[in-house]
Amino acid sequence: MKKKCVGLGILFLFFGITCLSYAQSESEGIPDKMTFGAGVGFEYFNRTISWGDGDLTSPLKTLMFTLNADIEVIDGLTLGALVGYASSNYNSLIFRDLPISLELDVGSMSGFALGAEAEFVLYRTYDFSFNAIGQFLYFSGGTREWEIPGLSVDGKAEGKPKWSRGIVGLSFEYTGLDYFFPYASLSYTPLWGSFEMNESIDGLTGTEKKDIKGKGKFTVGLGGLYEITDSIDFKAEVDILPYSGGVDFGILARIRYEF
Repeated sequence: MKKKCVGLGILFLFFGITCLSYAQSESEGIPDKMTFGAGVGFEYFNRTISWGDGDLTSPLKTLMFTLNADIEVIDGLTLGALVGYASSNYNSLIFRDLPISLELDVGSMSGFALGAEAEFVLYRTYDFSFNAIGQFLYFSGGTREWEIPGLSVDGKAEGKPKWSRGIVGLSFEYTGLDYFFPYASLSYTPLWGSFEMNESIDGLTGTEKKDIKGKGKFTVGLGGLYEITDSIDFKAEVDILPYSGGVDFGILARIRYEF
Protein backbone atom coordinates (compact mmCIF):
# COMPACT_ATOMS: atom_id res chain seq x y z
CA MET A 1 0.00 0.00 0.00
CA LYS A 2 2.87 2.39 0.80
CA LYS A 3 4.37 1.75 -2.64
CA LYS A 4 1.03 2.58 -4.25
CA CYS A 5 0.76 5.83 -2.29
CA VAL A 6 4.29 6.82 -3.28
CA GLY A 7 3.68 5.91 -6.91
CA LEU A 8 0.47 7.92 -7.05
CA GLY A 9 2.19 10.83 -5.36
CA ILE A 10 4.91 10.78 -8.01
CA LEU A 11 2.24 10.82 -10.73
CA PHE A 12 0.57 13.87 -9.18
CA LEU A 13 3.94 15.59 -8.75
CA PHE A 14 4.81 14.94 -12.39
CA PHE A 15 1.35 16.15 -13.38
CA GLY A 16 1.80 19.41 -11.47
CA ILE A 17 5.34 20.09 -12.68
CA THR A 18 4.33 19.47 -16.30
CA CYS A 19 1.35 21.81 -16.03
CA LEU A 20 3.32 24.60 -14.37
CA SER A 21 6.28 24.30 -16.72
CA TYR A 22 4.07 24.44 -19.78
CA ALA A 23 2.04 27.33 -18.42
CA GLN A 24 5.13 29.38 -17.56
CA SER A 25 6.31 29.03 -21.14
CA GLU A 26 3.00 30.56 -22.25
CA SER A 27 3.40 33.83 -20.37
CA GLU A 28 0.77 35.52 -22.50
CA GLY A 29 -1.78 33.11 -21.05
CA ILE A 30 -1.54 34.52 -17.51
CA PRO A 31 -4.92 36.10 -16.64
CA ASP A 32 -5.28 39.65 -15.32
CA LYS A 33 -6.81 38.26 -12.13
CA MET A 34 -7.42 34.90 -10.56
CA THR A 35 -10.91 33.42 -10.61
CA PHE A 36 -12.44 31.60 -7.65
CA GLY A 37 -15.25 29.08 -7.46
CA ALA A 38 -17.21 27.41 -4.67
CA GLY A 39 -20.07 24.94 -4.60
CA VAL A 40 -21.60 21.74 -3.33
CA GLY A 41 -21.42 18.24 -4.77
CA PHE A 42 -22.93 14.78 -4.57
CA GLU A 43 -21.28 11.49 -5.53
CA TYR A 44 -22.30 7.84 -5.41
CA PHE A 45 -20.23 4.87 -6.50
CA ASN A 46 -20.48 1.10 -6.29
CA ARG A 47 -17.06 -0.53 -6.59
CA THR A 48 -16.09 -4.16 -6.16
CA ILE A 49 -13.23 -4.57 -3.72
CA SER A 50 -10.99 -7.53 -2.92
CA TRP A 51 -9.74 -8.38 0.57
CA GLY A 52 -6.28 -9.44 1.65
CA ASP A 53 -4.82 -11.75 -1.00
CA GLY A 54 -7.81 -11.19 -3.27
CA ASP A 55 -9.63 -14.46 -2.53
CA LEU A 56 -12.67 -12.61 -1.14
CA THR A 57 -14.63 -9.80 -2.80
CA SER A 58 -17.54 -7.59 -1.80
CA PRO A 59 -19.20 -4.36 -3.01
CA LEU A 60 -18.21 -1.01 -1.53
CA LYS A 61 -21.13 1.39 -1.89
CA THR A 62 -20.36 4.99 -0.99
CA LEU A 63 -22.62 8.05 -0.83
CA MET A 64 -20.85 11.37 -0.36
CA PHE A 65 -21.77 15.06 -0.04
CA THR A 66 -19.02 17.64 -0.49
CA LEU A 67 -18.17 21.31 -0.22
CA ASN A 68 -15.85 22.35 -3.06
CA ALA A 69 -13.58 25.31 -3.71
CA ASP A 70 -11.24 26.04 -6.62
CA ILE A 71 -8.96 28.71 -8.03
CA GLU A 72 -7.65 29.28 -11.54
CA VAL A 73 -4.06 30.20 -10.72
CA ILE A 74 -3.03 30.67 -14.36
CA ASP A 75 -4.92 30.46 -17.62
CA GLY A 76 -5.96 26.85 -18.11
CA LEU A 77 -4.78 25.53 -14.72
CA THR A 78 -7.38 25.12 -11.97
CA LEU A 79 -6.59 23.75 -8.51
CA GLY A 80 -9.30 22.69 -6.09
CA ALA A 81 -10.01 21.23 -2.68
CA LEU A 82 -13.00 19.46 -1.19
CA VAL A 83 -14.24 18.34 2.20
CA GLY A 84 -17.17 16.03 2.59
CA TYR A 85 -19.28 13.70 4.66
CA ALA A 86 -19.54 10.16 3.35
CA SER A 87 -21.22 6.88 4.18
CA SER A 88 -19.59 3.64 3.00
CA ASN A 89 -21.33 0.25 3.06
CA TYR A 90 -18.92 -2.70 3.12
CA ASN A 91 -21.65 -5.38 3.14
CA SER A 92 -20.54 -8.51 5.07
CA LEU A 93 -16.96 -9.06 6.28
CA ILE A 94 -15.15 -12.12 7.63
CA PHE A 95 -12.35 -12.00 10.23
CA ARG A 96 -10.65 -15.31 11.01
CA ASP A 97 -7.56 -14.21 12.98
CA LEU A 98 -9.35 -12.85 16.04
CA PRO A 99 -9.76 -14.79 19.31
CA ILE A 100 -13.28 -15.65 18.10
CA SER A 101 -13.87 -15.55 14.34
CA LEU A 102 -16.40 -12.98 13.16
CA GLU A 103 -18.66 -12.77 10.14
CA LEU A 104 -20.45 -9.45 10.32
CA ASP A 105 -23.11 -7.68 8.32
CA VAL A 106 -21.22 -4.41 8.64
CA GLY A 107 -23.71 -2.08 6.99
CA SER A 108 -23.02 1.61 6.47
CA MET A 109 -20.20 3.42 8.27
CA SER A 110 -19.99 7.19 8.13
CA GLY A 111 -16.96 9.47 8.19
CA PHE A 112 -15.24 12.45 6.60
CA ALA A 113 -13.51 12.83 3.26
CA LEU A 114 -10.78 15.25 2.23
CA GLY A 115 -9.48 15.75 -1.29
CA ALA A 116 -7.50 17.80 -3.78
CA GLU A 117 -8.13 18.23 -7.51
CA ALA A 118 -6.41 19.69 -10.56
CA GLU A 119 -7.40 20.29 -14.17
CA PHE A 120 -5.18 21.66 -16.91
CA VAL A 121 -6.00 22.54 -20.51
CA LEU A 122 -3.40 20.78 -22.67
CA TYR A 123 -4.77 21.93 -26.02
CA ARG A 124 -7.67 24.17 -27.02
CA THR A 125 -9.29 24.97 -30.33
CA TYR A 126 -12.45 26.89 -31.17
CA ASP A 127 -14.75 23.90 -30.60
CA PHE A 128 -12.70 21.42 -28.55
CA SER A 129 -10.63 21.28 -25.37
CA PHE A 130 -8.20 18.50 -24.41
CA ASN A 131 -7.55 18.45 -20.64
CA ALA A 132 -5.48 16.62 -18.04
CA ILE A 133 -7.35 15.82 -14.81
CA GLY A 134 -6.24 14.63 -11.37
CA GLN A 135 -7.75 13.98 -7.96
CA PHE A 136 -6.76 12.47 -4.62
CA LEU A 137 -9.49 11.62 -2.09
CA TYR A 138 -9.11 10.20 1.43
CA PHE A 139 -11.95 8.81 3.56
CA SER A 140 -11.70 8.03 7.28
CA GLY A 141 -14.71 6.41 8.91
CA GLY A 142 -15.71 6.56 12.53
CA THR A 143 -15.34 3.60 14.88
CA ARG A 144 -18.36 1.32 15.12
CA GLU A 145 -19.05 -1.24 17.86
CA TRP A 146 -20.79 -4.62 17.70
CA GLU A 147 -21.81 -6.93 20.52
CA ILE A 148 -20.68 -10.54 20.12
CA PRO A 149 -23.70 -12.81 20.71
CA GLY A 150 -23.71 -16.30 22.21
CA LEU A 151 -21.07 -15.66 24.91
CA SER A 152 -21.34 -16.27 28.65
CA VAL A 153 -19.06 -13.26 29.22
CA ASP A 154 -19.05 -9.74 27.84
CA GLY A 155 -17.60 -9.43 24.36
CA LYS A 156 -17.48 -6.70 21.79
CA ALA A 157 -15.83 -5.85 18.48
CA GLU A 158 -14.84 -2.41 17.16
CA GLY A 159 -14.16 -1.66 13.52
CA LYS A 160 -12.74 1.35 11.70
CA PRO A 161 -12.53 1.73 7.90
CA LYS A 162 -10.48 4.00 5.69
CA TRP A 163 -9.84 4.19 1.98
CA SER A 164 -8.17 6.41 -0.61
CA ARG A 165 -8.87 6.98 -4.29
CA GLY A 166 -6.70 8.51 -6.97
CA ILE A 167 -7.63 9.80 -10.43
CA VAL A 168 -5.14 10.61 -13.20
CA GLY A 169 -6.49 10.93 -16.71
CA LEU A 170 -7.54 12.89 -19.77
CA SER A 171 -10.83 14.49 -20.79
CA PHE A 172 -12.09 15.60 -24.19
CA GLU A 173 -14.64 18.45 -24.11
CA TYR A 174 -16.77 19.89 -26.91
CA THR A 175 -17.11 23.66 -26.52
CA GLY A 176 -19.00 24.54 -29.70
CA LEU A 177 -22.38 25.00 -28.00
CA ASP A 178 -23.51 28.17 -26.25
CA TYR A 179 -24.34 26.96 -22.75
CA PHE A 180 -23.78 23.19 -22.65
CA PHE A 181 -20.36 21.53 -22.86
CA PRO A 182 -20.39 17.71 -23.09
CA TYR A 183 -17.22 15.74 -22.41
CA ALA A 184 -15.76 12.24 -22.23
CA SER A 185 -12.87 11.11 -20.04
CA LEU A 186 -10.55 8.15 -19.56
CA SER A 187 -8.66 7.85 -16.29
CA TYR A 188 -6.66 5.54 -14.08
CA THR A 189 -8.60 5.31 -10.80
CA PRO A 190 -7.08 3.00 -8.16
CA LEU A 191 -8.83 2.57 -4.83
CA TRP A 192 -7.12 1.12 -1.76
CA GLY A 193 -7.52 1.12 2.00
CA SER A 194 -8.01 -1.03 5.07
CA PHE A 195 -10.53 -2.18 7.65
CA GLU A 196 -9.26 -2.71 11.20
CA MET A 197 -11.22 -4.86 13.65
CA ASN A 198 -10.47 -5.01 17.39
CA GLU A 199 -12.05 -7.71 19.52
CA SER A 200 -12.30 -7.77 23.32
CA ILE A 201 -13.73 -10.74 25.26
CA ASP A 202 -13.45 -10.68 29.07
CA GLY A 203 -9.88 -9.33 29.01
CA LEU A 204 -8.84 -11.31 25.93
CA THR A 205 -8.07 -8.97 23.02
CA GLY A 206 -7.08 -9.30 19.40
CA THR A 207 -6.70 -7.13 16.29
CA GLU A 208 -7.05 -7.99 12.61
CA LYS A 209 -6.45 -5.54 9.78
CA LYS A 210 -7.60 -6.35 6.27
CA ASP A 211 -6.24 -4.45 3.27
CA ILE A 212 -8.67 -3.71 0.47
CA LYS A 213 -8.26 -2.65 -3.14
CA GLY A 214 -10.63 -1.90 -5.99
CA LYS A 215 -11.00 -4.50 -8.71
CA GLY A 216 -11.45 -1.92 -11.47
CA LYS A 217 -8.49 0.31 -12.32
CA PHE A 218 -9.73 2.37 -15.27
CA THR A 219 -12.80 4.58 -15.59
CA VAL A 220 -14.67 5.82 -18.65
CA GLY A 221 -16.72 8.92 -17.88
CA LEU A 222 -19.45 10.72 -19.82
CA GLY A 223 -20.76 14.05 -18.61
CA GLY A 224 -21.56 17.63 -19.31
CA LEU A 225 -21.31 21.15 -17.90
CA TYR A 226 -24.32 23.47 -18.17
CA GLU A 227 -23.96 27.20 -17.60
CA ILE A 228 -27.13 28.27 -15.79
CA THR A 229 -25.97 31.90 -15.60
CA ASP A 230 -22.68 33.71 -16.17
CA SER A 231 -21.68 32.84 -12.60
CA ILE A 232 -23.47 29.55 -11.88
CA ASP A 233 -22.84 26.21 -13.60
CA PHE A 234 -24.00 22.63 -13.07
CA LYS A 235 -21.93 19.52 -13.79
CA ALA A 236 -23.14 15.92 -14.04
CA GLU A 237 -21.19 12.77 -14.89
CA VAL A 238 -21.72 9.00 -15.18
CA ASP A 239 -18.71 6.69 -14.73
CA ILE A 240 -18.23 3.09 -15.86
CA LEU A 241 -15.47 0.93 -14.32
CA PRO A 242 -15.03 -2.42 -16.10
CA TYR A 243 -13.00 -5.21 -14.51
CA SER A 244 -12.49 -8.90 -15.06
CA GLY A 245 -15.85 -10.46 -14.24
CA GLY A 246 -18.06 -7.39 -14.05
CA VAL A 247 -18.68 -3.67 -14.33
CA ASP A 248 -18.93 -1.05 -11.57
CA PHE A 249 -20.40 2.44 -11.87
CA GLY A 250 -20.58 5.87 -10.29
CA ILE A 251 -22.48 9.14 -10.65
CA LEU A 252 -21.43 12.69 -9.82
CA ALA A 253 -23.25 16.04 -9.66
CA ARG A 254 -21.95 19.46 -8.66
CA ILE A 255 -23.26 23.02 -8.69
CA ARG A 256 -20.70 25.84 -8.62
CA TYR A 257 -20.67 29.63 -8.22
CA GLU A 258 -17.80 31.60 -9.76
CA PHE A 259 -16.61 34.85 -8.18
